[in-house]
Amino acid sequence: MIQRDRIKPVEPLARRLAGKPAAARASRGAALAALQADGEFPFEDIEASIDGAMARAAQIVVAAASDRPWALRLGHFRDIVSFCVVAGGIVYGWGILS
Repeated sequence: MIQRDRIKPVEPLARRLAGKPAAARASRGAALAALQADGEFPFEDIEASIDGAMARAAQIVVAAASDRPWALRLGHFRDIVSFCVVAGGIVYGWGILS
């Protein structure tokens, strides 16, 4: 039997948590309560990935508050570059096999 684990939504949880007030990010319990109040994510996902989400939310808040907005855009740029590399590899492989 193949057992598949769900991918934990650390990044969406972190972005949602970064938009909350600082009091909601102050402790693990407050962060759990704030994210559960939204009702967007299942409790199991929140509980399983709250530590990573809190760490990432702190990074997002610091990057957003800095005077260097490029720091926040680097994450988006990394995603775009990786998508282009994968898409280019698929097109290249299709071209070789055709």
